[in-house]
Amino acid sequence: MRGACESRTHPLVSGVIPHETGLYTFPNIIFCVYDLAENINELGCGVKFNEETISMLPYADDIALITPDEQSLQLMLNKLTDWCSKWKLSVNPEKTKVIHFRPQSFSLTDFQFKWANHDILKVNSYKYLGIWLDEHLTFDKSTKELANSASRALGAVYGKFISSGGMSHTIYTKLYNSMVEPVLVSGGGIWGTKSYNVINSLQNKACKYVLSVGKNTSNISTRGDMGWFSCVSKQRIS
Repeated sequence: MRGACESRTHPLVSGVIPHETGLYTFPNIIFCVYDLAENINELGCGVKFNEETISMLPYADDIALITPDEQSLQLMLNKLTDWCSKWKLSVNPEKTKVIHFRPQSFSLTDFQFKWANHDILKVNSYKYLGIWLDEHLTFDKSTKELANSASRALGAVYGKFISSGGMSHTIYTKLYNSMVEPVLVSGGGIWGTKSYNVINSLQNKACKYVLSVGKNTSNISTRGDMGWFSCVSKQRIS
């Protein structure tokens, strides 16, 4: 209602009600993801991790189902179908995919997964919460994408360097640390267990540019002159 104007009322039988404080209320008629989580967990079909069984990773309106075999995943999808039917919801087929994580010596499953009467496409990589996960968990695609994004950020730093007629080591380092590095090592706590050439190359490029040295100059010496930690160290710290 605004002033003397009042909108028409509409019955609400499903959905989420935004609370005036910015939080959300979940009365009985409102669907709740925790209800789905309970239904999924009751199946006991998740992956064993220490003493816990992990079967579902919910984040906002994203849900990831994790199982050790095809039949368990289909059981979870059946539960999801029932839950969506109960709360009059639908699954976005464009964003709903199946990825089979496995060693490279293992073949891709030929099981056809379904949600309701719809086939779910199997993919060899999927972007989840900003990180590309490939079927063999090599993280090669993820690091390549991060390096490309960080390269664009580094280009913006170069532009500022040129337009200002140069800058001090302190300012350049601060810009690199605030604009480039957070992108370059994003999610390093997940994929950063080893060294990746595409990640290291970008840092080496940033060092050599500001020092005005050739591309064949030692990477270790230029990084030492800049006083920067290696990307591997940053990955492990994150």
